[in-house]
Amino acid sequence: MTSSLLPNSKVQLNYASLELLCNKSFSAEVFGWLDAEERIRFDRFVCKQQAHQFLLARALLRSQLSKRVPTILPREWVFSIDEYGKPRLADEFTYLNLHFNLSHSEGLVVLALGEGVNLGIDVECTHRPVFSMALAKRYFSESELADLMRLTEQSQIKHIAQLWTLKESYLKTNGLGVRVPLTKLEFYFKGGDGLEVGISSAWVKPLPAKERSYIGLFNVLCLGAEYSLALTVEFNKKNDVSVVAVDEWTGLDNQLVGLQCELLRKNELKA
Repeated sequence: MTSSLLPNSKVQLNYASLELLCNKSFSAEVFGWLDAEERIRFDRFVCKQQAHQFLLARALLRSQLSKRVPTILPREWVFSIDEYGKPRLADEFTYLNLHFNLSHSEGLVVLALGEGVNLGIDVECTHRPVFSMALAKRYFSESELADLMRLTEQSQIKHIAQLWTLKESYLKTNGLGVRVPLTKLEFYFKGGDGLEVGISSAWVKPLPAKERSYIGLFNVLCLGAEYSLALTVEFNKKNDVSVVAVDEWTGLDNQLVGLQCELLRKNELKA
């Protein structure tokens, strides 16, 4: 198989609203991109929102892969599942060295895509009832809990959602998800827009190398709802500092929903 990559190997972060699927012609076209197995999965969803999240996530992924490799149509991409249950490109596409990660919450779907890098992304609606001090006491470190206790109750909920997405994105970079104790992974908010990560020395699981990892925390506003979005990218070399391009996916006909995405914090990745 031969193809030509676009002259742009930057890591990209795309986000899209489920509102795009209100357009029936758009919904029908992207559904046509799904393979037989994906269609079976779509039909198995009992919850309409979950089915739409799955469809939009696969449409976003397929469209952006084809934007990178224009000689391959969106419906021609084939995926498999790795040992951690994480979707990846099938073996016939591994020569492209493209890696991706998807996440969704409520009405928002997000994608991280890059060449030759490990990456993880997580998004959560900050208004979900699960983000409470009860969750924090179970999964957060003592220092993170101490920071939370200094905040007002309203600020605590948002901060809990942010810490959760940061931990999830960091672990998803190597496909681990929440298979390891979250209390052993700490995030510190420094003055201004600073962000630091701490890892327990007793942790022997494979994790992204701190000195080669870009970590970004974003705030997204989608149709009146607020979302916390975190992205972790592990580069091959310490000096391999790449630009992260952040864009709203507007579908096939530039159906701009008008989402707002703001970078709140990031770590210092030195060249």
